[in-house]
Amino acid sequence: MYAPYYGPLRVIVKNGKIAKAIYVGEKRDSYFPGREVHERTDLKATIDELFSRAQNVIKSSSDAPYKIRYDKNYGYPYCIDVRNPPYTADAQYRIVIDGFKPTQ
Repeated sequence: MYAPYYGPLRVIVKNGKIAKAIYVGEKRDSYFPGREVHERTDLKATIDELFSRAQNVIKSSSDAPYKIRYDKNYGYPYCIDVRNPPYTADAQYRIVIDGFKPTQ
């Protein structure tokens, strides 16, 4: 069951905590669009956790190339894209925030 680890997921955060994560990708590994994801996966994150991850990538002594893009209006990292370091397989990942709606 790899779908929850590959995504895409829609993560709903309320009061600074993850309230729900929903798989929104194609049907795979017994997952289908709309199924709630209960597994622990790095794809579930709050905005505060994304800031932390971005800082970890920047501070990392890894040779992995990366790009971090920040939202112009709110300043949160909306894209963290880390490529494989040399001689390492499957270490890359990409987190993209889409449809962010701040609470009032």
